Amino acid sequence: MTGFKGAISWTKRLWMLQNWRAIATEYHDLNLTLYEDFSIYADQLLTIPPSTYQTVICAILSMAAVLCVFTPRLKIVVPGVFSVISINLGVFGLLYYWDIDMDPISMAAILMAIGYSVDNIAHITYHYYKTEGNQDVKEQMQQALSSIAWPLLQANLSTILGVLALCVIRSYMVQVFIKVAVLVVVLGLIHALVVLPVVFAALPVRN
Repeated sequence: MTGFKGAISWTKRLWMLQNWRAIATEYHDLNLTLYEDFSIYADQLLTIPPSTYQTVICAILSMAAVLCVFTPRLKIVVPGVFSVISINLGVFGLLYYWDIDMDPISMAAILMAIGYSVDNIAHITYHYYKTEGNQDVKEQMQQALSSIAWPLLQANLSTILGVLALCVIRSYMVQVFIKVAVLVVVLGLIHALVVLPVVFAALPVRN
């Protein structure tokens, strides 16, 4: 049997190999033996999704603990944690439509992106927390955004420009890193400058 004819993506190769193994198991009386050079990577690829999800969950819990330390307000921590979760879900979903498979390279890029996804959220939540006092919600949000909005835009713009300089490198690893970085920056800015301010503005202020 000649394997992987016309199969380019790792996902399709893994799917075909799993089907062959199922057929060999079903007809065990024929004493079928499967061999393919790719087989040595198959088991590794099968462990990547659960390992990635477990690591993402642990990272999100760690970020939640950090937010609890620096912004000890439940009404601030909960929206912040859900924003981090939303950003990462957006990255996972959009990478699928961007034809990025779950492999060791994309796994490493995603795990690096988790740390950056909390950056924008941490800044806006901390500045909103520091403005708590006798002022109303509008004044709190205005003061927080006036302090952090422009620096956030500058920081994320410099990140995007630095990453886009790598576009000239035709490497799968580099392309995955670029796509993940762009998604995290864009989604992080949307959540930090639009979603969270709207959520915080809708919450009651306790004097």
